[in-house]
Amino acid sequence: MNELPDHTTDSLEPLAPQKVSSSLPAKTGKEKLDRITTESKGLVDDVKAWVDLRIKLVKTEVEQEVKEQANEAIQDVIPVAIPAVIGILGALFALVTTALGIGWWLGRPFWGFLAVTLILLFGALLTRRILVRKQQRRKKKRIEASV
Repeated sequence: MNELPDHTTDSLEPLAPQKVSSSLPAKTGKEKLDRITTESKGLVDDVKAWVDLRIKLVKTEVEQEVKEQANEAIQDVIPVAIPAVIGILGALFALVTTALGIGWWLGRPFWGFLAVTLILLFGALLTRRILVRKQQRRKKKRIEASV
């Protein structure tokens, strides 16, 4: 068998530093400035890209939040809107039926529709008068409370 040579610290001689010859030319001030400019442009481009992505992220988050709130609003409105539409249609049919009935009783459909129209106009005027009086009382109370 071959024995490996014994390497002890006594037998090792320190290596002398060797001078490495550079094949790269020495950089001038202009080359350094060009390199720094190029690197700076790259950094600025990266920052711009990051800011653009951040803006897109914020826009996406806002759009998502708006969609969620719109969906919640729609879900809150639908249970009220559908019965309201059905109720309005039912009221409309009831009014037409009433008008036809009054018209049949008076002898002509025209008179029935006229009677229902006048009743509705009277109800609207009465409701408006009541609401205006309530509003005036509230204003009067606010004025008295502020004085």
